[in-house]
Order: sequence, then structure tokens, then C-alpha cells
Amino acid sequence: SYGFDRAITPPMGAGDFLLGAINDAPLANVVVNTWLGAWLFPFSHANRAAATVYDPDSFVRRLEREADFDRPTFLALHLTLAHWPYVWADATEPEIRDPKNWTAAHYRPAVRRVDRQFADVLEVLRRKGALDNAIVVVLSDHGEALGQPGDSPFAMSGPAEDPFAWSTITGHGTSVLSPHQYRVVLGLRGFGPAARLLGPARQVTVPVTLEDLAPTLDELLGLRMRDRPDGRSLVPLLAGAQAAPTTQAAAPASAWSERIRFTETEFNPRGFQPGERQTGSAVQEALKTFELDRETGRLNIRRNERAKLLRQRQYAAIRGPRMIAAIPGNFTPGFRYLYVDGKAPFPRALEAPPAATTDPEAAELWQALAARFPEAVAGWTADRP
Repeated sequence: SYGFDRAITPPMGAGDFLLGAINDAPLANVVVNTWLGAWLFPFSHANRAAATVYDPDSFVRRLEREADFDRPTFLALHLTLAHWPYVWADATEPEIRDPKNWTAAHYRPAVRRVDRQFADVLEVLRRKGALDNAIVVVLSDHGEALGQPGDSPFAMSGPAEDPFAWSTITGHGTSVLSPHQYRVVLGLRGFGPAARLLGPARQVTVPVTLEDLAPTLDELLGLRMRDRPDGRSLVPLLAGAQAAPTTQAAAPASAWSERIRFTETEFNPRGFQPGERQTGSAVQEALKTFELDRETGRLNIRRNERAKLLRQRQYAAIRGPRMIAAIPGNFTPGFRYLYVDGKAPFPRALEAPPAATTDPEAAELWQALAARFPEAVAGWTADRP
């Protein structure tokens, strides 16, 4: 339940993973988004991101049938259309003149369709009274790289062992060197009396992070959360503290711009990269990493595999145009370390931790990376690169 009182969603767990194979069966295609499909195919009904049967309107209808707002409510929605392969049950195949643009050509109509779906969701919430006094937060949990040359700011060429050697970077959670993957949509709006909590509408251009949402909502709503969340409250920015660049009110904006933020890639088993068709051997190999929780039906990463998987991720500390990234080697154990200063066409490989006396900005990023992701720098010193 992830702590929710109610989940209007397909059940999650091993059944979702294993029974997903029936999504393209003839019977599933016909009935999965009907009331009969909700009974026969609960793992696929209404809001499962299965391109062959996904109908954006079915989730909106289910939300209208089952959601109620007779008390203060925290509602979390996940709209799935803008995910690979960027198609849905009744999508129209776009015209593609260049095969290299296949992904981008499909992504654009998927984004337009999810925009329409979100408008329909808001209309349902309005009719049910949920927007009479509400704060709505719109965010994406990740960005997306579409296999285009601009997906990375660097010239992506070089020998195969180089961490930035790929001709393109695709998907999400695959590379910290692709800003398109970790820059996200984020917006807040108040409805009814709650609109006064956010102040007048404005665009905030200083860098923030999704970690800031919990402390922001805590302050706006006076929740007094027991655990101190990561991130910073965005209330000073929402109140207009950065609106006057020639006055003392601009000081908070410069402080935000100097903060160090972090990103990391996901664990992607071999054979499960974006665009790859899963094979039986790839599934068998990936399952060695997981174990089934018989009580919940969830697939969990095996405890004895966790340290190894953490060494297979990429990590980065970012401040403005500068970054230090830890990239695991493709063919050798351990990490390689890159410094991006925002000016050079390529990242600079680090042979030792940056010295505060000669390169203070890089040294501060290194210290932040080490504090946030100690597994990425364990054992790496000036004497042992």
C-alpha cells in the first residue's frame, strides 16, 4: 500500500511482472479496459503501462468511479504515457522519414496525449470538489533522452572503454552525463483558499530538486513532520524572494544557485536497456538478482547482491554547469572519475581527488559526492586512483 489508505491501481509485485505477458492476448485486447477486464485481468486493468492495451481514458473513468474526497486527502497519481515505447492502444503511427528519429517521433504525440489526460483528471477532481481548496503539484520522476545527438552536452565518441563513448544516450536512469535524463517538469498551483499559500504566479529559474517537495508541503500545510526530510522548503521562492534582482531580496536566489545537487542512475540488468526486446535468457539472468517476498508478492533485490549493484551505478554531484561523476568501468572493476567544468568539450578524467588549494570548486564537489555516495569513492585516494 506504500502507506496509502487506498490504492486505485493494478496490484504490484511478481504477478504484475509475470502475468504481464498476457497483455497482448486476444481476449485481453478486447476486454481489459472494461468492468469484466477489471475482474479477469486485475494486473493490467486501467493504469498499467502496457502499450498494447493502455487506454488513457480508462484510468480517468476508474478515478471518477472510485475516488472520493469526504475528508482532507493526499492523492498521488502516476500517468504513464510518456514512457517507452511511447504508444498506447489506439495511438496513430506517426510519419517517420528518418529511422533515427523514430523515438522522438513517437515521444511527441505521447506527451501531447498525456497532457490531454491530465486535463481530464483535473476536470474529474473539479467535479468531485477536490479542487475547492487544494495544492496541486505536477512533476515528472525523471527526464528522457531520445537517442538524439543533443541528449548529452559532450561529443559522444571515443574508444569503447570510455564512459562517454556511446554514439547516443537513450531512456532514463542510464547516464548522469545526460541532463535530459535528470531535468524534470515541476510546477505547483493552489486552488481555492490554498492559492493564497503560494503567492502570485511566477516562474522560478533557480535550480531545485524533488527532495525539496516534502519540506515545502510540510511548511505550507503546517504538518510538522516528525522526521526531518532532505531538501529545502521552496516557500521563500514561491513567496517571491527572488523577484527583485537589484535588491536584498535577491540574496536567497544566489544561495540556491550555489547549492550542490545529486543524481544517480538506476540498476539496469543486461538485456533490459531501453529499446531492447527482453529474451528468456536475459530474464533468467536478471532473476538471479531478485527474490520473491511470499507475503507481499513483491520482487526484492537479494541482500547479498545489493553492494555489487551499488558499484554498478553512476553517481554525480552537480553545481551549476560543474559536475563530478563517478562512472563504473565497463570492463574493469572500480570507478572512473570525471570533472565537468561546463566549458570544455569533454569531461576531464581525474587521476586523484581534487586538491582544495589548487582546484577548490572541484574539491568541494568531490567532498559532497563522497559524503552522499560513499560507496562511489571507497578506497580511492591520491595514492590509489
